[in-house]
Amino acid sequence: MNTTELLDYFNAMIDEDDTTFITNTQRYLFLKLGYNEFRNIIYSESPGDVVSTADFTVSGAKEIDLALVIPDGGGIGDELLGSNSTKPLMKLYKVAKVDSTGDVSYYYDIVPNEESSPTSYNLLVGSPTVWLEGSKLRIGGATSATLRLYYLESSPVDFSLPSAFIDNFSQFHHIIALLAAKHYSIMDNGVNQQLEEKTRAFVNEMKMFFQTTRAPSAASYVEE
Repeated sequence: MNTTELLDYFNAMIDEDDTTFITNTQRYLFLKLGYNEFRNIIYSESPGDVVSTADFTVSGAKEIDLALVIPDGGGIGDELLGSNSTKPLMKLYKVAKVDSTGDVSYYYDIVPNEESSPTSYNLLVGSPTVWLEGSKLRIGGATSATLRLYYLESSPVDFSLPSAFIDNFSQFHHIIALLAAKHYSIMDNGVNQQLEEKTRAFVNEMKMFFQTTRAPSAASYVEE
């Protein structure tokens, strides 16, 4: 589906074709919320299918304020957090140090807080650490390098645009509409039990797809 098709499907799900009880702005918001849930579900099963990347080159830094520092090659609005961010970070997946050719040298251990990070590290016995603290990515030691952040961003789709591309998982886009309809039903008259049951069944089907069907050979791969 594209955005127009998904909007039409959503309208059919909630049985509202005009703006008497729901505005178009609310429609786009509910679809965005539904899409964020949809992406979170995929992320839980197959993060690599939905994560984005951003590089930050730093010198002698112990932290990067993701609300203020623009990623390499980016512009205003590309910040990963803060009021300027157009597609803010929802979850941090992993952080890597990359070399001058863009290849990964090693990955950082992501820890919950500073107390979980050693005061010093040795790459022979463990990985360097990073952790999120507010809008800041803290680094367990002064660093001069390019760091690559892999993260789940908030919905990159503008559902107000007609016939816009959503993503490559069109066979499951009806789930976005179902998740969006859930938000509408809460606003309208509470939880719809039938809607909840159908959504749960379709979500389980999608999870199974990402666990086994999409790359069946990978599901049976055993690393020696």
